[in-house]
Amino acid sequence: MVELDALEKRCVGNGTVGSNPTPSARFVIIKPMSAFVVSLLFAIGAGTWIYTRFQRSSGNNTKQSLIAAGFCAAVLFILFFFAFRSILNR
Repeated sequence: MVELDALEKRCVGNGTVGSNPTPSARFVIIKPMSAFVVSLLFAIGAGTWIYTRFQRSSGNNTKQSLIAAGFCAAVLFILFFFAFRSILNR
């Protein structure tokens, strides 16, 4: 004989709401990241992408790829720092 049970435990007596509880966290205002952090993260990601592209095109010439990617990442960081600073400080 097969007994039919519910898939989740039902906690009716003690006031819990089961597997999908009501939110009890308070709302917190989150301060946006600074222009420096945003620009740094963007430059790191772009530099990594550029490095892998140069690695493929130069036949795994690590030194040349690293110099080119580092230079491009530094230029992108400066450009996006001033752009993000003007956008985030409105």
